[in-house]
Amino acid sequence: MEGSSIDILSYLKEAEIDHCVVRYNSGRGIIRVGQNAARITNNLIEHNLSYVFSPVMCDSLIEGNTIQYNQTLDGRYEFTAGAIQSGGSVRHNIIRYNTVEAMNAGGAICSYSGANIEHNLIENNSAYSTGFGGYEPFAAGGIIASNSVVIRCNTIRSNEAGVSSGELTAGSIAIYTDGYGSPQIEYNNFQDNSAKYEIVMGTFATYQGVIATNNWWETTDEDLISQRIYDYYDDFNLSKVTYQPMATAPIPEAP
Repeated sequence: MEGSSIDILSYLKEAEIDHCVVRYNSGRGIIRVGQNAARITNNLIEHNLSYVFSPVMCDSLIEGNTIQYNQTLDGRYEFTAGAIQSGGSVRHNIIRYNTVEAMNAGGAICSYSGANIEHNLIENNSAYSTGFGGYEPFAAGGIIASNSVVIRCNTIRSNEAGVSSGELTAGSIAIYTDGYGSPQIEYNNFQDNSAKYEIVMGTFATYQGVIATNNWWETTDEDLISQRIYDYYDDFNLSKVTYQPMATAPIPEAP
């Protein structure tokens, strides 16, 4: 599938997209499929230009894909990503060299309630946030996520993030919105990300607490790790991030 100027697949249900090459397309999102057992697996998705929506949107299964060199512009929703938007299972993908400019942005993935993000290599993505509704903009080079998401056994490295004003940039993960359930961020490798923080709690992130234990931060120095987290200790309106115990070496199960 190559060279289209509209959505290739839009709101299909029970779709299975497997072992395809999807590249050099442009539109309001590239692949958007419904919730009913949709599967996006083992594809090469690259060099696409998406407007408004994230290039790949699926709330069931996104697995075994290489998603690279895609660009998302003019993201008009509160949260948009350079590669994937999902409330389902995102696992065993290579997600790299994607870019996004949006109100609040995630370079690789935007996830929401119930998502499981596991065993992905997320590298060299970039996000730029223009902000929305008068709130301070924030962006994550890797993942921007909401309540009850599970982020486990990923390597998140060499990503970058920027904002139009302020300093709320996360190299790896930014958490937004209030809601039921707390995010679980465990057994990930955070490496060589260029933003000021590694994990950022956003304006509405007022959970009872966020679990971010057993991650590798490239150090075991507690003072250095705490400086890489923006949470209650920087703004008492936000949740606390629990990062201890932390890993003492890179996580071998992460890609």
